[in-house]
Amino acid sequence: MEPFLPRRPLRTPGEVLAHLFMAPLGLSGKRLAAELGVPRSRVTDILHGARGITARTAILLGQRFGNSPEFWLRLQMYHDLAVARRAMTPPPMPRPAPRPEIRLAAPPAG
Repeated sequence: MEPFLPRRPLRTPGEVLAHLFMAPLGLSGKRLAAELGVPRSRVTDILHGARGITARTAILLGQRFGNSPEFWLRLQMYHDLAVARRAMTPPPMPRPAPRPEIRLAAPPAG
């Protein structure tokens, strides 16, 4: 089982997009939206963690930044799983180990 996640702020796919891809290029949300051909609100929502990255957006981001759509979808999937695990109280329990078969002894003859 994976260790329980500490209660710390989660890095969203939007934060990764903003800090590792847009900032080094001096790229604004408005400009990225125009380059991708999507509404500015979509990029803004992703950057603020209010919207996830869809398959279509992942394809566009991959084309723009020279990486794969799977990279973006994995970021989103790992974030979604972390949020779901954190929301579970108590944390998910490990599966119990299989129990050995119990055989009852035959009753004494008599």
